[in-house]
Amino acid sequence: MSEKQHESLEANQNSMVLVIKNDETKMQLLGQQLDLYRVLLGKNQMLATIYLGTLIALKQNENPDHLALAAHGARELMEKLPSILDVPMKAHGESLKSKVIDLEGVWLNALNKSKTLNNQKWEGEIDRPLSKLLSKLDSFFEWYNNHYPRRKAEVAKVLRELDISGLTLPNYLEDSNIKKWSEIRDFFQGVSHHQKITTSEIFYQKLEALEIFLLERLLPQTFIDIKEIDELILEGESNA
Repeated sequence: MSEKQHESLEANQNSMVLVIKNDETKMQLLGQQLDLYRVLLGKNQMLATIYLGTLIALKQNENPDHLALAAHGARELMEKLPSILDVPMKAHGESLKSKVIDLEGVWLNALNKSKTLNNQKWEGEIDRPLSKLLSKLDSFFEWYNNHYPRRKAEVAKVLRELDISGLTLPNYLEDSNIKKWSEIRDFFQGVSHHQKITTSEIFYQKLEALEIFLLERLLPQTFIDIKEIDELILEGESNA
């Protein structure tokens, strides 16, 4: 989507109408969708484009796969936020499958080369192939036990960076937010991969939950209230 098209969206302060020249698709943003689009556009144009694409895909009811396409956009929006916020997500880039495949290679090597395996029984002094396997198992279970806490810590950091209020939340509230964020992400990931069947009604509810979640951090109500108060003060001074 071109910058010119984005600029045309800003023309109307109360609503936006996007016209894509290729197929004359019209998209109108109002209320919290308009607020979120503007906030995302101010933070990063790519995020705003992904969000807008999600909304457009969701409106294309003639496409039987439109929910999966919209879910892909919503998931991408959530997954791109950490890089925009400069938060490394190393644990999220690691997978159990790759770790098991790596472990399997050492396991097969021990089965084929270790002299301590006789008639399907491990006995005798630990030799080099078995020693490598035991070390690999130790590393694997250490990784496995730390993986979820590391993923949780990464999400927590993303949410802290996302929140412009800078407030430090109690642990129970932070845990609740992490759980909510993860549930929303898992929903969109499942739908986008055709692993989860949903309805338009449920999809809209989940998307609205994501929109509210982001706005609560990117545009907290207290900031909105202060802005409105300032406008009222200026209006009062001009009428005085």
